[in-house]
Amino acid sequence: MKKSLSLLSIILIISYNAFAQPANNNCTGAQSLGNLPTPGACIAGVQNGTATTVSGTTIGATATSPAVSILNCQGGTADQQAPALDVWYSFVATGTTVNVNITPGSPALATPNIGLWTGTCTSLLAAGCGIGNAAGNLTATFTQITAGQTYYIQVGGNTATSSGNFNLSVDNDIDCNDCLSAFSLTSSPAPVYGAYTPGQVVTFCYTISNWVQQNTNWLHGVQISMGAGWTGAISGAVPANTVQNIAGPGFDGAWYFSNTGLGTSAGPGFYFETVSGGTNASNNFGDNGTGTWTFCWNLTVDPGCSPGSDLS
Repeated sequence: MKKSLSLLSIILIISYNAFAQPANNNCTGAQSLGNLPTPGACIAGVQNGTATTVSGTTIGATATSPAVSILNCQGGTADQQAPALDVWYSFVATGTTVNVNITPGSPALATPNIGLWTGTCTSLLAAGCGIGNAAGNLTATFTQITAGQTYYIQVGGNTATSSGNFNLSVDNDIDCNDCLSAFSLTSSPAPVYGAYTPGQVVTFCYTISNWVQQNTNWLHGVQISMGAGWTGAISGAVPANTVQNIAGPGFDGAWYFSNTGLGTSAGPGFYFETVSGGTNASNNFGDNGTGTWTFCWNLTVDPGCSPGSDLS
């Protein structure tokens, strides 16, 4: 009798361990990678940061509920899988570019899918997504990252039931040739679990807090582009103010909103204009001021949109 009870206990323990949920099964329990190692000081070109690497698994994980996912991964037509058995990681950015690499463990997580998010776990904002290959390898680079901000990485498979082991590596870079080195984008109200409701009006504000002029690359325009889940109409546009001060009396230039953009060269958005260029914003250098620029506008969710529509 003792032998039978011992054998039963061993079987139960092994079964429990095999199907235990990962500690980072949910966004709220995301495994923190802390502050990523800071890239080198800006001298020229790209300064690389040291990678932070961890081993992970989606074996025993459950799908995030309600499901959250990102469309058009890395500028392509493939979308992040949802629902998926997924796990979560968080980090604080120290550069303007983040590189995410996944290599396979054993057994491998085939065709890994990742989502990069900002915000909070109940108000996630999409920052990008990536899809790996069948062998379990993935390499994805995301730009326009804000240093000091917390980001979340969602890792899952390419079907609703696939799972496996993987190695995750994350590092930050700074491109010293970029003019735009610090910015933020806010939305009000924030999305609930990454989603808005049909017909909802959302106010976005884009703030540029650090523009480093390279040669004569002055700040000239902020173009607005949006996914198919919006109506396409832009309302309530509020341009930024300029602190440019051209020597002598007269007009120093101003920002304005254009629903039509600049012909075929740029779409709807905010553009800088000077009096010397007439009414054509494309024939001046732009805003040579320093400081902070904030641009705000409203978008409306298409009342006829379906679940999963692109609200990027």
